[in-house]
Amino acid sequence: MAAEAMEEELIRQDVTLETLNELDVASYRVMYDQLTKEVAEYIAVADDPTRVEGEELGSYNLYGNMLKQKIMLVKASATDLLQRVEQSRTFNEYNKDGTPKDYKQKLQEAVLEYYAFVTGSDPG
Repeated sequence: MAAEAMEEELIRQDVTLETLNELDVASYRVMYDQLTKEVAEYIAVADDPTRVEGEELGSYNLYGNMLKQKIMLVKASATDLLQRVEQSRTFNEYNKDGTPKDYKQKLQEAVLEYYAFVTGSDPG
């Protein structure tokens, strides 16, 4: 999954809030484009009841909708990070969007929601 590959790349490059502007944007962009494609494909399936049934996902319930939201938040965080680097935007104590930490947190939340989705239990 591209989202996890992006996290691994951030770790490999040792990208932090302080070193964000040193991110290799070209390699990140390749993974970002793949993430965008994967998210679009997932949403196309998730929004089509016939395809949900065809993928044997059973009843696409509350967990499925929550998973979709979490996946969209991961993509939004990846976009914020990319835009922050490309536009050399600064941070302040109130706006932490677009940081590697925020991305990792959103990804972790999506993974937990995925487990809730496949097991049908509360990710809590």
